[in-house]
Amino acid sequence: MGIIERRELDGSIDWSNTLAHYMGHGQLWINLQGRDAHGIVNHQDEYEEVSETLIKALPIKVRDPQTGEAVIECVYRKEELYQGDYLFCAPDLIVIFKAGYVPSANSTKLGFDAAAFIPASADTVVIDGAHPASISGFLLASAPAFVQGMILSEPVPLTVATPTLLHALEVSYGAMDSVALKEFFVPDYLNLHPIKETGDQQVLSDEEEELVINRLRDLGYI
Repeated sequence: MGIIERRELDGSIDWSNTLAHYMGHGQLWINLQGRDAHGIVNHQDEYEEVSETLIKALPIKVRDPQTGEAVIECVYRKEELYQGDYLFCAPDLIVIFKAGYVPSANSTKLGFDAAAFIPASADTVVIDGAHPASISGFLLASAPAFVQGMILSEPVPLTVATPTLLHALEVSYGAMDSVALKEFFVPDYLNLHPIKETGDQQVLSDEEEELVINRLRDLGYI
């Protein structure tokens, strides 16, 4: 599609003629002037044109050579999935592969190999870029606030885990995609600590955010 240009001599990327590149688990970056070291796409109309072209073309153009099936479900703009002060850190576009396909090992590291994507084998447990619907796991948790022996009969989104654990720790949290799952908690705890609905959640103050960051640093996560 002419998105990435490579030098004939050694196969490395020719950034002066490259519009965008893919790496990681669905991260698609526009080669942007002023942000990227060798950026060639300007911030205004050209950035929008390249983004819109990729969003429309990739789900149509990228196909399984064996079956002819399209392997990309959709391409999102970062603004559709993320929000907040650190939006600038997010990739410009996010690629979602269809269930059954994943990016090849080298392409996740900005490398090249025989195929940009591969069919996911039946024994695949977790791999970067896999469709969210094809990934499942389990959470084991214990706390005085939780009902003993509780086993959920239906799967829940991964986004439930963080607010549920924070609520059990009596830690206030800002707006998230999900709220704490009340089924986990004993009634007495919920009476003292009612779960806030999404619309009631407050964004952390600068002081609260600093406390959270310091706590995560103390635990070794930062």
